[in-house]
Amino acid sequence: VEQKLTFPAGSAHLLFEDDFEGAFTQWTVTGSWNLTASQSHSPSTSLTDSPLGEYQNETSTSATMAQGVALPAGGTLRFWHRYDIEDGYDYGRVEISVAGGPWQAVQSFDGLQSSWQQVTIDLSPYAGGQPVSIRFHLDTDAWVTEDGWYIDDVMVLGAVQENTPPPTPPLLAPADGAIVDGTVQLTVGNVTDP
Repeated sequence: VEQKLTFPAGSAHLLFEDDFEGAFTQWTVTGSWNLTASQSHSPSTSLTDSPLGEYQNETSTSATMAQGVALPAGGTLRFWHRYDIEDGYDYGRVEISVAGGPWQAVQSFDGLQSSWQQVTIDLSPYAGGQPVSIRFHLDTDAWVTEDGWYIDDVMVLGAVQENTPPPTPPLLAPADGAIVDGTVQLTVGNVTDP
């Protein structure tokens, strides 16, 4: 069986980060999504769909990044979460939209996850430079309600293609503007290729 593996070269760059401390300005929400101090991975607040208790029946609410991020050469979404979502009937979904296109679910959660767990999602299928938006979407049915979904420490890391040429080497000899006679030996200094 042949399997294609892709490994980005170079170091990952932090393209987006929100630890949900301070001003809540990087997200657009529907429903009652907001910050809460009742649970957090890193002190002292996190994002949740229902900060005042259990979520409601028959809702479809979300928290969406206010600004998309460009992924020229791939990337990774990382976040911490815990949840209590009715098993098999209600769902918390991580969804991706490229350049304002349709939302695509990339991971779904239901049931009980009572301790904080980190999630890593490969975003390389969405690379290409178009802005990528991420949203956390909770869908509920008409019957049972639970405590909901808590999200903290969201990061988007991207592999950025960089091939910056090295700078021009400095001229050491002859001096700039010098008038020379006969054979001349040009001497330049060293530079580092970034």
